[in-house]
Amino acid sequence: MDVTAVKENRVRNTLRQLLLGLVALSGTAAAQEEASLVELSQYYGFLPVEIFKVEYRSHSLVPGDFNHDGKTDLAIVDDSHSRIDLLLQRASAPAKLEELAKVNDIRSHWRFEKKKIPVDREVPSLSAADLNGDGRTDLVYFGNPDRLVVRYQPASGEWTEKKEFRLADVQAAAWTVATGDLNNDALADITVLGKKSTYVLYQKKDGTLSTPVEFRNTGADLGLGMVQDLNGDGRNDLFYLAKDQDERVLSGRLQDERGQLGPEIQFGVKNPRGVALYDIDGQGGAEVLAIDNQTNRLRVLKLKNPQPRAGEPATRLVQYGIGSEGRDIGEAAIGDIDGDMLADIAITVPGGAQVMVFRQQRGSGLDLGTAYPSYLGAQQIRIADVDTLPGNEVVVLSNKENTIGIAKFAEGRLGFPETLATSGTIVAFELADLDGDNHPEIVAVFQEKAGRGPAKYWIGAVKRTVAGEWEKFKFAGDKTELEIKPEDTPQRLMAVDVNQDGRKDFLCILNGKAPLLLLTNDAGVPEPVTVSGGVQLGDVEPGTIEFGQLQEPALLIAQGSFARHVRLDEDRRWQVKDQFNSTETNAKLKGVATLDLDGQPGNELVLVDSGLNKLRIFRREKDSYLPWREIDIGKFPFKSTAVADLNNDRRDDLILIGQGRFGVLYSGQSDFELDELASFESSQKDAYLMDLAAGDLNGDGRTDIALMETENHTVQVVTRAHDGSLKLALSFKIFEEKSFNDRSRRGGVQPREGIITDVTGDGRADLVLLAHDRILLYPQDTGQAQSPPPMKELGAAGARP
Repeated sequence: MDVTAVKENRVRNTLRQLLLGLVALSGTAAAQEEASLVELSQYYGFLPVEIFKVEYRSHSLVPGDFNHDGKTDLAIVDDSHSRIDLLLQRASAPAKLEELAKVNDIRSHWRFEKKKIPVDREVPSLSAADLNGDGRTDLVYFGNPDRLVVRYQPASGEWTEKKEFRLADVQAAAWTVATGDLNNDALADITVLGKKSTYVLYQKKDGTLSTPVEFRNTGADLGLGMVQDLNGDGRNDLFYLAKDQDERVLSGRLQDERGQLGPEIQFGVKNPRGVALYDIDGQGGAEVLAIDNQTNRLRVLKLKNPQPRAGEPATRLVQYGIGSEGRDIGEAAIGDIDGDMLADIAITVPGGAQVMVFRQQRGSGLDLGTAYPSYLGAQQIRIADVDTLPGNEVVVLSNKENTIGIAKFAEGRLGFPETLATSGTIVAFELADLDGDNHPEIVAVFQEKAGRGPAKYWIGAVKRTVAGEWEKFKFAGDKTELEIKPEDTPQRLMAVDVNQDGRKDFLCILNGKAPLLLLTNDAGVPEPVTVSGGVQLGDVEPGTIEFGQLQEPALLIAQGSFARHVRLDEDRRWQVKDQFNSTETNAKLKGVATLDLDGQPGNELVLVDSGLNKLRIFRREKDSYLPWREIDIGKFPFKSTAVADLNNDRRDDLILIGQGRFGVLYSGQSDFELDELASFESSQKDAYLMDLAAGDLNGDGRTDIALMETENHTVQVVTRAHDGSLKLALSFKIFEEKSFNDRSRRGGVQPREGIITDVTGDGRADLVLLAHDRILLYPQDTGQAQSPPPMKELGAAGARP
């Protein structure tokens, strides 16, 4: 062994023995920690740092073999010069080193040969993969404002071959482009996180890319896209951060056995500072490595597959996006649209002149939705069999076009609505069987304005005859119009049995006033009635009213801090049968539903608390309903509830309709959850952990985690002990800086990026950092004595940025 190496080992062992002696004498936790660090640090080492000049605006370090020589190279975006730089790995130093432009310049290390690829757009995001099946690693980047560009690696020469795709509404941010196999065909695909939709371009067997497939987002701001197998089933999943109002939540879409991405799952981990995916435990599936923003701790999280939990509801919503025009959705209707005896969901999108249909697939739940053309401004929607033909129809009302129509599902799609002939302005409608023939009539509220005088309102209905013609429904005798006098403009019409006499009555929801009640008499005619005295319903919104089932059919109304079960008595006064209170000050109950969530006889009562972002579940205990469970729903933009069996398990599920999305709480299944395997808290004073990278930094076959700490500009290497805990193995300073009183003039968030990959060709992973205008390469030490570098290289190898 080299004499110098022998001396270094002796010094290291002497220091170790001295520190262990101090531990024995002092017994303090600090000394024990220092001794533990020394014990671990002897298994880690780096050769002298190698420095490479880039630019202050350089970003997006991406590893890959970019000249097909079997060695790992680096790609980095240089927006200041409108190019992508390829740093191609060399086996040895060239005969002639690069000339320095200025006297005080620092020469880049010889390790990489720089190759420049010009671009004609600003590039916020870069990724790499074999995107045409030729075995060579290609580049893909997003170019502002709307261009996805694939640059194919040539067999030799320049990177001139490229393919462009126009993608609208993509945020100019790093890591919005990711690559990986997203349909389990062993070919790399491209995913781009857009503002309203996530785009996936699937690679085809002929080496071409498909047209972009859109997956509708549940939020407007997604970022940090990654493709990895999260649940250990051997199929890659899509992982990202989704913004839920002012919070960023770990989210993802899992790939199913058909090779299709599913709905969005939010995992409840909010506002992480840095995130990476890496298989830490070696048991299949990548773990989520996240720096917690509140505690400044590193957390290692593993996705846990759903486990049956008898008598317990799911604890997290599965969410579905509505689409680019879905920020202002209309209403949702539940029913079998395609005739397969499974419940589907139809949602109107007024601004997009569309109806979104989410069809239930047997054995796999809802699909991700298909948009069908409909009326401009379509708002209200219902699903039922309103004619004499087999199957249900979709009835749609557009106030903007003053049109009501009926759409039928045929030949694999929902057709454009057939418009019904009407007179007057239609303001609201409902479906109700007025004549007992098991086919509901279309009941509507009509308006007619007479100059400056008050508007006239009436109730009318239409039904389809056996001959297939639509005709006006006759209430009593030949009367086809029932005049009503609401106190304000009607907004919605709801059919409910308010007095439990077996007949459908109607609540006409008004703008800013208590609902107008129409009670159906013995002749089947809805009559306006005045409710006086006793409890009043007050100003209610459509989403706050639900006709459900408790011990009996129940009309339920959410009203601020409580919900009431009400019934109209024989004297036509509202009576409160029961009241369900939230005792918390900031509670705002906006919705209510009933369904079986515990698998036991009888329904539970669910209150939607938009003030505290919770579902409050009440269960019947003896003779009363008591609080049972609370489920966090995040800042869900709630509009209304619905109940239906959406996974064909013969149990109803809870549906929350919101702006731009809807969520499902499945009653018969549990959730995917992130379980914490380990955590680490830095003992360094004022430490601020910002980002991280994972890989084997000492060649022992175990994964290490390099934490980038930006307050003191250090790297802390953490390893997983045999008991699964995380231990600090090594900590070192990256660069020094002047001490400024003004924190804004300090080094900033540096290092700003880091990866762990073998860029020296020795089979050992190295640490690569990006700080200021330098790439810093820390080659992993093999543990063998090294010959002194040539004098001409010392300036580059030993310098600090």
